[in-house]
Amino acid sequence: MGRMRFAISRWRIEVKASAYLQSWDQKRLSTLVFDIGRHVAWDAGTNTFAAEPLRAADCYVFCVFTDQDRKDCVVADVSRWLFYVVPTTMLDERFGSQKHARLSSIERVGTSVQFGQLRTQIDRALGMVVEAGAG
Repeated sequence: MGRMRFAISRWRIEVKASAYLQSWDQKRLSTLVFDIGRHVAWDAGTNTFAAEPLRAADCYVFCVFTDQDRKDCVVADVSRWLFYVVPTTMLDERFGSQKHARLSSIERVGTSVQFGQLRTQIDRALGMVVEAGAG
């Protein structure tokens, strides 16, 4: 579906979304796959590209729209979404240079939460980033 990158204070959070249903006619539900590849990042502070491909965020939020019946589909209802928050250090450790990951792989490294728990889960993931950097 897409991706967005946010910076909250000093933290960089990349948000990726996927859904079983698409806007076009489908013969079957979509397989949920997320782009987790390393990319050459732009540094606005130095006005240059990074020398090497990397995962530029401190953590990733993988958003899954869970509806599977088009007749009852309400994308704007946050209760129909699940969110998986994964620190970049864990993506690097578990997936290395892998470019894509299915939802089943993301489920092995992150726990699903509802929208109301998202901030707490992001804070936990960023705390893990701080701990990893201190060691």
